[in-house]
Amino acid sequence: MRPTVLMLSSQAAALSTFKETLAPWLNIYKLCLIEQSMDEENLQAELLRANFQGLVLPHASEQNEEEYVRRRTQRIQTTVTQLVPSVAIITAGDLQDASLREAFFTHVFLLARFYEVKAIGSARALMLFHSHHKYLYFCYHQRLKDQLGRIVANPQKLSLTEVFQHYEVILIELLQHGMSIKNSTNALQHMFGYLSKELPAKEKAAMIALIDDFRQGKAAKKEVLRALYAEVERTNQAFLRPQVIFEAYPDSLEEVFDSSNVIL
Repeated sequence: MRPTVLMLSSQAAALSTFKETLAPWLNIYKLCLIEQSMDEENLQAELLRANFQGLVLPHASEQNEEEYVRRRTQRIQTTVTQLVPSVAIITAGDLQDASLREAFFTHVFLLARFYEVKAIGSARALMLFHSHHKYLYFCYHQRLKDQLGRIVANPQKLSLTEVFQHYEVILIELLQHGMSIKNSTNALQHMFGYLSKELPAKEKAAMIALIDDFRQGKAAKKEVLRALYAEVERTNQAFLRPQVIFEAYPDSLEEVFDSSNVIL
């Protein structure tokens, strides 16, 4: 499963570098170089045909280019937001920021997994998908997470097609809220609750302190998740092990940026 990401730039070299470097993880769909002419009708047709989950816009350093290029970029962003509200949008420059990059890739990989399950089209596949994403949803919005759970339970006995349609609408609404420190802390604390009875007092205190460090911005979420997963493995916690939050997107993709191999 590889999400499809649309990258726009006025520089062919930037498109080529991005596509070559990230090809193992992402399908890079090149709509066009933004200085190329394309009327709005054809632009909309291309956007709908692309079936993508993420949009990367030109870096702010390109703002010395001609005014029409900037206007075109803004127009494309507006069109994408209106036509495909589920799409995650980021600038090439913001991809260098760890927290913004995490939010972007988490969004696009989550959407790609959902559409894969939707293509399968079975109630069991959706149930497993929802169960495995429970704590990732916690990071976004508690009420909408619960609403997604009720849709999967389907007390109204809706058709499977209707269930998927309703689930997709609420999932997109949830993603549009974005992840927050407060909600992510809540997710980590709930996960810790499953493990706390299995931990010695010293390890329990250390985990509580680490989660609080994350809440205060002193520790990264991945650091807390690695510590939690180590305890999941040690205690053989079957419910938490398959939770997608532990690797919402491939760790190896993050390593590419950490090693500064991506030049945008």
